[in-house]
Amino acid sequence: MYYYSTNGEWDESLANDYEDHGNDIERGVREGVNYEEFRDSTPTLLHTDDQNHQVINNDNLNEGDDEIPSHINSNSDQNSHRYFAEQPKAQYHGLRKRKKFSINPLKACLGSTLTFILLGVIAIFILLMVLLLVEKPRQVIIVLSIDGFRYDYLDLYPQYVPTLLKMRREGVYIDKLKPSFPTKTFPNHYTIATGQYVQSHGITSNKFYDKNAPFDSKVFTQQLTDPFWWEQGEPIWITAQKQKISTACYDYPASNVKIQGMFPTFYEPIYIHDNYDIQKRIDKLNTYLSMTKNHEALAPKLIMYYLGWVDDAAHFHGIPDPSKNLTSESLYFYNALKMVDDMVANIFQTISALKLESHVNVIVLSDHGMENVKQKEDGIWIQPMLDRYYSYMNMAPLNIYSIAETYTSGTLVDFYVMPNNTDHSARQLAIRTLYEGIKGAIDLFSYKCKVYTKEDMPFRFKYTNNSRIPDVLVVSDIGEYSALDSMFWWGEKADHGYDNEEPTMQAFFQALGPLFKSGGIKAYDSVSNIHIHSLLASLLKIKPSTRNEGNLDEIKNVLSYEDTK
Repeated sequence: MYYYSTNGEWDESLANDYEDHGNDIERGVREGVNYEEFRDSTPTLLHTDDQNHQVINNDNLNEGDDEIPSHINSNSDQNSHRYFAEQPKAQYHGLRKRKKFSINPLKACLGSTLTFILLGVIAIFILLMVLLLVEKPRQVIIVLSIDGFRYDYLDLYPQYVPTLLKMRREGVYIDKLKPSFPTKTFPNHYTIATGQYVQSHGITSNKFYDKNAPFDSKVFTQQLTDPFWWEQGEPIWITAQKQKISTACYDYPASNVKIQGMFPTFYEPIYIHDNYDIQKRIDKLNTYLSMTKNHEALAPKLIMYYLGWVDDAAHFHGIPDPSKNLTSESLYFYNALKMVDDMVANIFQTISALKLESHVNVIVLSDHGMENVKQKEDGIWIQPMLDRYYSYMNMAPLNIYSIAETYTSGTLVDFYVMPNNTDHSARQLAIRTLYEGIKGAIDLFSYKCKVYTKEDMPFRFKYTNNSRIPDVLVVSDIGEYSALDSMFWWGEKADHGYDNEEPTMQAFFQALGPLFKSGGIKAYDSVSNIHIHSLLASLLKIKPSTRNEGNLDEIKNVLSYEDTK
């Protein structure tokens, strides 16, 4: 078989006749095409430079071969007419005409361009597929609750909270986070976690009585971890874990309780009043976030912290006037502010060190506000108040101790009247007698407090439908201090628990991270803390608890994305 080319084009008279056992003449190459590139796919393509192949002319034809036409019989490289044959020699069988094949430079250029573009598209597609297959860290939500941090502390004491101020300028905030009633620590932390009103989740105060408790003591205190006390509510870490989301809690109320048979994935024993060890908390955070960095399966997506330092400082030393000079009392409070600010700074430093800024969202909030209270000489003591009233009315005195038990003092005084008496009528009579006596004394002597029975609590309190709610409740006016008797006074300088609409009872909320709006936006003037559970569920991309009474629509303006659920 013979192939030849003339200046890159096929000649009009290319030899075509060939033996049946040979390969069909399919292709030819211009001068200079590398034989090695085509040998496998086209066995008949040969190269003049290949040492195993010969240039054919009339001098080395086999016997019986037809002569090569004289106008193409040459071995010279200067003559571009060449014959290539499979070694050792090829046979010449005659010529037949083929159509002339020419290369259009424009088409060749266009073809090369299209090929280049196609290869580029394929490369980009492969890259995108690789990027999609590479697991990215899931968004992490950190919730830091600062007990008793009033909504206006940032503006009153800016020099002690620079990190929190910077966070507010860069992120999104709610001017006032409205607490639930009563404005106590454990009820509000459980409302934040569960999305339930206090009457629904059952943690009705920091200390309360439950006649149905299956224990010798029927009184709840903050240290109790038996599920009985807590299972009326479903906190967000349980909701998350039921949907296969790992969680971690540090000191957050109820996080060391086995609820619905589960603890948080990671949790620490609760020390509400601890040694203020910031480093221990940051070390834990670093551990949790490093798990996210390393794509570990159990890396927590929800991390909740509780800090009680500011609340403690205010209770024991009061809320200082920022216009006055430093005192030993005010120094305690300012140091507490600085400590929580340092904690927040360490959180952001840890996030930055791990290069997780695009994957971590931080919420800093509080459970309630705080107010300085009157001291012992100005307290409202309920038993002496009743004695004064009954004396004035010439009525037989009523000894409260004989008919009721009480467990709170300060902003609230609770009365569980004849709790173990099975005579319903007798109980109702005792409740009515106590209520009317206190109400009469308040009205007659203008004591700065209010009294309610469970049944006539203001509807907005959502504080009626639970057996743990006291039969009679005295609620002090803002700044007042009440107790059954002065013996219950313990010397605190500030307190909380008042009506949840009081300005100084308002908490705060701010957030920073890729899932939140940015630029110092005030999303709302006021939002109830019952909606936090719904917000956290949205951030975690899970369904809220079926017991949830909050509504994402009431708080969704803080988000940088639209949740269409």
